[in-house]
Amino acid sequence: MRCSEIATALGLDAPTLSHLLRSLADRELIVRQRSKNDNRAVEVRLTAQGERLARQCRDIETEAQRGLLRGLDESDVARLGEMLARMDNNLGVRRA
Repeated sequence: MRCSEIATALGLDAPTLSHLLRSLADRELIVRQRSKNDNRAVEVRLTAQGERLARQCRDIETEAQRGLLRGLDESDVARLGEMLARMDNNLGVRRA
């Protein structure tokens, strides 16, 4: 994934993302390299260690979500999703 795509997805500016990526690279969780198609672009990929950590994070997130939604039926979950989307939209309006 390109750095510009990561910055956009996370809502970060270039200096903040650069610091974050440097920290992850220092921990050997990612590698950065120039794009083969565009020498101006930098691409980032997870290392094997980074993949393992990402998988652990996804598992933790899944378990946390199951715990939070325990006891809610499908219609409750759907309604909750709608309300959270509206709240997120409200935050987006304020950020603009």
